Amino acid sequence: MSSTPKSISRRRLLGKMAALSLLSTPMAFAFGKKNIRNFGEIHDYLKDGYLRVEKAGEQRITIKNADFRS
Repeated sequence: MSSTPKSISRRRLLGKMAALSLLSTPMAFAFGKKNIRNFGEIHDYLKDGYLRVEKAGEQRITIKNADFRS
């Protein structure tokens, strides 16, 4: 009976390791996200701080569902 808890804990460990390896792939993070270059004016604001201040002022810009990878 003592071997059953060890096998369960090994199974859990292997399952968690498999899940982490899937999450570490680049595609897992980009799923459902749009590349930041496709955001148009918001991307221009990120590239040019003076343009952002001129158009939007000193307020913070929140960007959701954006992929910042090249």
